[in-house]
Amino acid sequence: MNVFHPNQPPEVLRREWASDLENLAWENIDGGERVACYDVRRRLTDDPLILYPELVYRRYAGDKLVEEAVLPIPMRCFYPDEFLSLIRAEGGQILETWGGYDGEEYGGGNELVVEFSMEV
Repeated sequence: MNVFHPNQPPEVLRREWASDLENLAWENIDGGERVACYDVRRRLTDDPLILYPELVYRRYAGDKLVEEAVLPIPMRCFYPDEFLSLIRAEGGQILETWGGYDGEEYGGGNELVVEFSMEV
């Protein structure tokens, strides 16, 4: 199982995360066409901690916008100890943990990845 691990302490995240500013995540230019992806962090809920970013994809022909798609992505967030406690509270036995898919130490990456088994 995996969940998103915020890169800020809870109090900072709750105070500073939400914004209507669009941040350029990436863009690809091919000839006269450009595709760009922006992220917008419009809101969050405090309890449970859920972030509601939107990915905004735009395709341009020259300077003219020809297509736009908005992908909302609700993200339930957990901090490392909180996630392990939740699994254990439901009867899970922790087998292995990682901080991401590049082998980061648990709590050190953008993801919290936990292998567990359920006690029967």
